[in-house]
Amino acid sequence: MSSRLGRFCEMIMEAGWLLAVVMVPLFFNLNTATVFEPDKAALLQVIVWIMVLAWAVRFLQRPTAWALGRVGRAIRSGSTTDVVPVEEPEDDYDPPSVIITALDEPLPPDLPSPPLQWPSIWLPNLVEILAVAWGLLLIVATALSVQGWSSLLGSYTRAQGVLALLGYVAVFLLLAGNLRSRAQVERLFLAVTLSSVPVAVYAIVQAAGLDPLPWGAPSGTVASTLGNASFLAGYLVLALPMSLTGLLLILAPLRGSLRRDTPRGLGVLVPIVGNLALLVAVYLPTLLVQLAALVLTNAWYAVLGAVLAVLLLALFVLAVALLSLSSRLIQTAGVVAVLVGAVALALALTGAVALALTDMTPAQAISLDSLGTVRALIWPGARAVVTDWPSPNPDGDLWAPLRPAVGYGPETFAYAFNQVYPLDLMQSAEGGGLVDRPYNTLLLVTGELGYIGLALHLALMAVAFLGGLFAVVRGRSVYHRLALAGAMAALLAWLVYAQFYPVPTAGWLFFWVLLGVLVAVGRQARERPKEGQAYRGQALADPQRAYALLTGLMLLGATGTVFYLANFAFTRWESLPTELAILAGPWAVLAIVVGLANWGVGVWWRRRLSAPADSAAADVEAESRRRDRVIEVTRLGWTILFLLVAVAAVLVSLGLILVAVNNMGTLVEVNAQATPELVVLLVLVAVALGVVGVALSLKRAAVPFKPFTWSGLIAFGLVVLGAGIIKLLLIGVVFLTVYQPMQADILTKQAQATEQAGQGDRSIALYQQVIALTPNRDWTYTFLARAHVQVAQAISASAQRDAQMEQGIAALEQGRALNPLNPDHSAELARAYVTWAGMAESAAVQDTRIEKAGAYYEAAVRLTPHNIKLLREMADMYFKHSRLAEAARGYERIVTLAPDDAAAWGYLGLIYSQQKKTDQAIAAFEKLITLVPDRYEPYLELAKLYQGMGNQAKALDMAQKALQRAPDTAKPVIQQLINELEQ
Repeated sequence: MSSRLGRFCEMIMEAGWLLAVVMVPLFFNLNTATVFEPDKAALLQVIVWIMVLAWAVRFLQRPTAWALGRVGRAIRSGSTTDVVPVEEPEDDYDPPSVIITALDEPLPPDLPSPPLQWPSIWLPNLVEILAVAWGLLLIVATALSVQGWSSLLGSYTRAQGVLALLGYVAVFLLLAGNLRSRAQVERLFLAVTLSSVPVAVYAIVQAAGLDPLPWGAPSGTVASTLGNASFLAGYLVLALPMSLTGLLLILAPLRGSLRRDTPRGLGVLVPIVGNLALLVAVYLPTLLVQLAALVLTNAWYAVLGAVLAVLLLALFVLAVALLSLSSRLIQTAGVVAVLVGAVALALALTGAVALALTDMTPAQAISLDSLGTVRALIWPGARAVVTDWPSPNPDGDLWAPLRPAVGYGPETFAYAFNQVYPLDLMQSAEGGGLVDRPYNTLLLVTGELGYIGLALHLALMAVAFLGGLFAVVRGRSVYHRLALAGAMAALLAWLVYAQFYPVPTAGWLFFWVLLGVLVAVGRQARERPKEGQAYRGQALADPQRAYALLTGLMLLGATGTVFYLANFAFTRWESLPTELAILAGPWAVLAIVVGLANWGVGVWWRRRLSAPADSAAADVEAESRRRDRVIEVTRLGWTILFLLVAVAAVLVSLGLILVAVNNMGTLVEVNAQATPELVVLLVLVAVALGVVGVALSLKRAAVPFKPFTWSGLIAFGLVVLGAGIIKLLLIGVVFLTVYQPMQADILTKQAQATEQAGQGDRSIALYQQVIALTPNRDWTYTFLARAHVQVAQAISASAQRDAQMEQGIAALEQGRALNPLNPDHSAELARAYVTWAGMAESAAVQDTRIEKAGAYYEAAVRLTPHNIKLLREMADMYFKHSRLAEAARGYERIVTLAPDDAAAWGYLGLIYSQQKKTDQAIAAFEKLITLVPDRYEPYLELAKLYQGMGNQAKALDMAQKALQRAPDTAKPVIQQLINELEQ
């Protein structure tokens, strides 16, 4: 059994994954420029580092406790006083150790001291081996990435760099090693259920046009706290089967409680009432709002995934019911039902591979919703990436032979995709921008991590499914089977969703959490439970439902506090005392109440246990009953107290948020001047305290906290000393990867606001602070350059104007040096030179700048050869500045790529006309007529050309056709030409 410190570290780890599944979907930050995905990823990183620190402290106990145990036994062996320890009931939070074993309690003095055994590694589950291999592949792919900074830090809008991706793996490993009891599983499912309520309700409020927050989106837009409709659907499609599974876990013990042979009385009635209340008040309403919000997203492939998940879950529930019966024939039917589910999962995996890597899917099958057209255009290019493996760098790729094996690196799919960008996508209304990932997870994984990554990804799911199916058949209880069935159903929903939409941060987190549930529960299902640890939902002395609800409310309270601090707090140094009084006041009162109750209950508990036994009740059985009653009263009192505390916590947080939303206009103005470092610091501290608070809610009421012994205090000090070094390292990592980036993002939003208000100098100063905080993020230099250009355009003095333009171009050059594969940097440099050319006071200077702009346009086109929009910008620039030869070459490249581009043929006709290339001009205008036969301009230009050639008949014919198609404003000019031709 692990020490109290070890158990508390285990509680910290569980609190971490619970807070992650609650806070990541709910959190957004109106103070930052990105608002959603990077902020969610940053928050998850903080939680992961806290979990890692707790694991490290727990790990360090083993050698420390071994040494102190030997010293303690030596001291006790020299003492003549025999100390009889008071027998106390143990805390029932006792999951077995994680994959890497930690400290056991020091042995009693009468046992020999074992030799020091360094931490040993169990034979891990195959899924865990694959997960570790996945993490190693992420590191290798990042080291060999075509763009190292992008792979390390992630993109501006998604922030899914290697640190975030490794965080998911860490959550999986810690969860798989520490999720070891039914209560933990039920807390997880209940936490997901409770946290989905505000997400789904907010989506319904948005659909009704009642959104109180100033997003600037059209009324009725459904995005909730996830950022867009497809991300919201991706979260709900996972939450719905998990909530349904939680409901089934509530129903399962009710069946046993209602059997005829079950004793009647208060010990049975209270849990039954609690279960029914939780069922009616939480699970059923939540499922209804989840379903309504999912339908409102109009993400029909997500709805399809949810339907398939529910069907699979229903099949597995039937199988579980059959396997629970005693008849061999009926149990065989249950096995057959599981095999049918296995076939369904195999077909789903096979279909996912076929959908991603083949062209067999008909277009109508992927155009079920508004994103269908985009998928049909993106997928061919994405397939070309993973089959042809084009080099994103026109100057060559050192690791090109390894790309099929390890891919281009995390967050680098866009750079390879630019080389094969489909023309139809470029010309569509949705295309033309930087496509950072395909609408298919298998294509994304293959492009970024190669065929090894694809194999590992498929193996992870296949092995997890196989292990889950095996455990469903061989599981020792209905609980194990239902939990496994729910996890597999949710993973099936994820699999369907992930083949048609980009997966958000919450989606990836839940994917790894579900894998962890399959591993942990599957392992538990195959183990024989310890004596006395079988779950009894009807026992009053073990009120697990109340504990789970307590933890869920604490999770919502902690999330509400963090949410308030990030979005609505008056986060300026001068308002800090007031803010802390508002936030800390209620929590301090609650802490004092809990502390006094802890002390009082502890004193009462020890007095009752140490009271001399009555002579009439001196027998062992009566004494045992008396002690059990004391423990039951203690547990019940603690449960009621903590539930009241949790309800108060939720009400405090909810009150803060409602007051803030009611004064939204004032708060937005205040937050525009918020102190960024204070905002981030308060959020990070609140997250850390939230993890600790939730961990304390996991402390069961069997035993109040007891004082440490001297040896315990020494062990605690030594462990903290050793963990302090790790903590400092983790603080440094959080400072560099979370604190500074979040602070920079808040400054970016403030700079954008000042830039829109016309305060160019102020925005430049803010952008410079952003770059000082995050010098390796290339996009910040683009923001700075745009601010310089805006200031330059408002200056009349040429010297000052040129100085601003030079600084802007220098910033763009720095961004391009950091990420030379991003065509946007070269394109922005070209546009800056075009703007600067318009400010030139001499033709020579203007020509020089146009030459520079053309060179940068060419560099951008090399990075994305099919980008006809960039080609058009370059050709239009040359045409506007009367550089006809260069313009003609640009338009010729356009029509080579897109032969039906009417605008390019029109410009070519005009240029050939001015160059006296009559035959080529006629051919260009005739091609234009075949493309747009109803326009009058090509007929008019042909009439002029034929007139110049002396072919009056053809000229007159073309002029008359032009007159038939021309608007009234153009007819006088055409009629005059006809009159001239008729003379």
